[in-house]
Amino acid sequence: MIKAGSLTAIGLVAIASLALASSASAEKLRLKGEIVGQPQSKAQITVLRNKHKNLKAVLKVKFTKVQATCQDGTGGAISGSDPRQFAISGKNFTRKTRVLGTGIEHGYFKATGKFRRGGKAVKGTVRFAFKTTSGVGCGTGKVPWRAEA
Repeated sequence: MIKAGSLTAIGLVAIASLALASSASAEKLRLKGEIVGQPQSKAQITVLRNKHKNLKAVLKVKFTKVQATCQDGTGGAISGSDPRQFAISGKNFTRKTRVLGTGIEHGYFKATGKFRRGGKAVKGTVRFAFKTTSGVGCGTGKVPWRAEA
């Protein structure tokens, strides 16, 4: 004989297992690539897809060693990342976030992208703009990038 209290416990276990199964069916895709024309650079993006292969969110976006030039004629490479999750609108995304680091007073990078092949490939543009602690403005301009799984 099953008591009412044990039936509730069995129901809760069943509901918990269903919740785990639905989250387990979500898939993370890690796409890697580079800034077009800059083989030393890297572009990385992690995407979340549901069990129907629909794109749900970007979990992380990261760019490293992107060539930047400054108003005083100097230059170098800059990197930036945003580890915060954000939603995808259809197949497109846009993300703007602050850039922090040694020698940077304030700045940002803005990344845009459009997914193809069910989220297994993406291409877009990224732009870094920042001011150094010495007051010199620097940036990359809008540069194309691409990545794939």
